[in-house]
This record gives sequence, structure tokens and C-alpha cells, in this order.
Amino acid sequence: MTITIRRRVGAGASAAILAAVGLIAAAPAQATSPPPYVTSQLALRTGTGAVAVYDTSGTPTGLSQSLLSDTACALTATGADLLGFTAEPGGAGYVGYRAGSIGVRESLTANGQSCAMVDAANGESLTVQLGGALTGYVFTAAALDIELKHDASVSATAWLGTSAVGTFTLTSGSSASGATCNALADSGPDAGTSDHCRWDIAGKDPAAPMMFDRLTLTATAGSFSLDGGADGAVPVDTWAGFADPGLSSFFDLAPVLACGDSATLPSSGKVLTSTWKRYDDLASSGTCTPYPYRATTGVTTAGAPFAELVKPADSATAQAVWTTTFVVPAGKLPYPTLNFGSGPVLLGDCPDGLYSGGAIDSALVPSTDLDGGVPGQQYGCVIDVAKTNAYAPTKAATYTVYVLGDVRLSF
Repeated sequence: MTITIRRRVGAGASAAILAAVGLIAAAPAQATSPPPYVTSQLALRTGTGAVAVYDTSGTPTGLSQSLLSDTACALTATGADLLGFTAEPGGAGYVGYRAGSIGVRESLTANGQSCAMVDAANGESLTVQLGGALTGYVFTAAALDIELKHDASVSATAWLGTSAVGTFTLTSGSSASGATCNALADSGPDAGTSDHCRWDIAGKDPAAPMMFDRLTLTATAGSFSLDGGADGAVPVDTWAGFADPGLSSFFDLAPVLACGDSATLPSSGKVLTSTWKRYDDLASSGTCTPYPYRATTGVTTAGAPFAELVKPADSATAQAVWTTTFVVPAGKLPYPTLNFGSGPVLLGDCPDGLYSGGAIDSALVPSTDLDGGVPGQQYGCVIDVAKTNAYAPTKAATYTVYVLGDVRLSF
């Protein structure tokens, strides 16, 4: 049996690895391939009041939410808690939804157009945030359908917890500079899609994506609404994995791990179970920066079963314990090897006490670098290898391994 650990070295190298092991799903006609770590997309369709989550092949996951409006334009939601909305000023009770547009209603009895706009003159903003049904995920990008009025300018701030992680600006008409709307914002009656823009919001490096759990949209001039195809399709110039993305505002979703979190990888024919538990960063005094990841299991073209977890290269010092049960051939269990990129390295036992009672003693992690050809310290060791009868008559063994870095586990 061989365990291979490969450290992520960049977006191009990762894409090659993912394609080789079948991680990247066949893309629909309007898409290329999913960005690193994106496992699903959330579509907001204000024209039909529907919010839904799709996997990267465009298949609905079954998670859905319905948006409703009462006679005073108040937005309410039913179904899974996928998206939450908050208005400023006023809070959640002042979020308005009318004629397929989401904005700020300026009084509790609002029933006119003002309840579907976000107005600079009144210092208004609209916040969209992940709901409880998507705990364990983050946004990594957004593609918004924005309706603009009165030479509008909009500022977007992306947040992760209490930290601002990115700011973006969209301008139009006489306010236009920097990122601009292709159409001039009108100041009269609704002009259909001619007063709409597609606004792409993402970090600069797909290999280390911007992670955020809420997005605050503030009117800095004129007015705007958040839409999702209510006035017709808006062109899409970014990746989308589901049908009719032009009729949606949508968000890329990636699973994320913080300290103490566990990722359960999918089982497959010869990978019976696999769980990756995240610990703090090595020699960090408890620091734990969350990271997104992509995980899969399967069988290589050579017939070897594998499990793989890939994360950004800048999280290489994040510690983890990975426990995987493979179907194994009869006979003595061989010891595994690691491959960080420069060839296989025999994997030894972990030092006594490094992992005990579910805790890692970072002081006992050797300073050994198992692959001098890869930047940083590359290390891993075997905590335990044991046969298991839990899947009898199938012959199986469970491998528990301490790891630093991205990991591909196979034999």
C-alpha cells in the first residue's frame, strides 16, 4: 500500500491533478470548469422568488428557499435557510421585495417603488449573508444582477466573520469610473434589462480564493436594487454550472474547515470511509485560519483506490489527522509512503505522544523536512494501522495519519 501526499503548488498544477483523478465534473455548455474548491453554486432568482443550490454538474442538491412579499413589500422566506437579508437603516424588518427587486423599504407600511430600491440619499445598504443551512461553507465569488437608477454608484464589502476581506465598486452614468455598468442608468420608468449590470465579485487569485460569509451593498450615489433575472436575462461572463445563469444572481460555494472541524469524504467502492480532522497551525499558539478544500475518493486509471483533499498552498502548516478505511488485498499490511512532489518517501511511525486522546502535541512534531524539493516543511507519520472486521467479509484496514500539506492517499 502507498500513501501519496502532494502539496498544492499552484492553480495550474492543481487543475492537472484534479483532471487526472476525475475531480472536475463534465461542464455544461455555458461553463468552463469550476474554480478551485468550489463544490456548488447558489442561485437567487428574484423573478420567481426561488433560491436553490446546485452541484458543479448543474444538478439541484435539493436545498431550496422561497422568497415572498406581503402587501407592505416585506420580504419573508420559507424553506431551507440559505440566504438571509438585512437592511440599513432598520434591520431585517426593513428588507423590501417588490416586482422581482430586493431593496430597503423606508417604512413598515411601504408599498411603492421605494421598498425595492437602496437609496444613497437615505444612507441605505443591503446585506446578503449565508444562512444556517449552509453552515460549513463560505462564498468565494458572486455574480450579481444589479438594477441601477439615477447615475448610481454602489460599494460592496465582503466580510468573513467580523473582518472585511474585500471591497468593490460599481459605477454608472455620470458616476462612471473604474468598474462600470455597460448601460447608462436611467432616471425614469423601469427600462427592463437596459438599466441592469452583471457585477462579478471575487478575489484576484483563484488558487487562494477570497472567503466571505456576507456581502454588504451600499448605495453611494443614486439608487439600486438586487435582482436575479426579474427583468430578463443579464449576460454572464463568469463560470456558472447550472441552467439559465442569466436569470440569477449567484454565488460560488466552497466547504471550509476551521480548527476542530472535520471533513467527511465521499465513500466509494474501495474507500469505505475517510475523515479529515483539522487542527491548529503548527507552532502558531493556537492560530487557525480557515481554509477551503476540495475532497474526493475513487480509483485511479491503474486501479488503485485513493482519497484526496486539496487546499490552498498558503495553508501548508495547518495540521490534520486523516483516518481512512480502504479495501485491502489479503496478506500482511505494507507500510505507506509519502510523495510531496519529488518522489515517494517511506513513512514512519509518529513519535510517542504526538497524538493522544484526540489532541496533537505540536512540540513533538519533528523538524524533519521529508521533501527538500518543495518549499516549507513537508511531514507526515503513521499514528495507527489496523485491520478491521467491520466490513466482513470484505478485507479492510484503517490508516490514521498525521499530515502537513495537501494529501492524496492511495495504494
